[in-house]
Amino acid sequence: MPSHRFRLLPGDYCIAKLPPGAEVPMAQVQTSFHSVTRTADETSVICETRLAPPGAELSLGWRGIALIGPFPFEATGVLASVVAPLAEACISVMAIATYETDYVFVPSPNCQPPSQRWSRRGISWRMGDPPISNRSLP
Repeated sequence: MPSHRFRLLPGDYCIAKLPPGAEVPMAQVQTSFHSVTRTADETSVICETRLAPPGAELSLGWRGIALIGPFPFEATGVLASVVAPLAEACISVMAIATYETDYVFVPSPNCQPPSQRWSRRGISWRMGDPPISNRSLP
């Protein structure tokens, strides 16, 4: 039976869409979590809602869950074990992976029920470290 630790990120998040190559204000990148993805088609930002980039198309009301790693690159099914029960319950997700950790963003009203859905699937979830602070990074 898989066992993972997770941490609920503090604050409410938004997913923002900017034009391709758009500059991202530094306020978005000096928080405890942010993600900027640039493609030929768009620039996407996940950040705390209070720091939403002006003029961006926004999807509001997301909460972040960090799956505490590290997860070896050879590990399979980690993210699938998290998102499959949510998909079955018709809960949208936005997933982000870093070198050591996976992050799953879910709509705020669905933030608490995922642990129950995961438990029903036989996945043991343990609350990890206390939430990371809202401090700015150096």
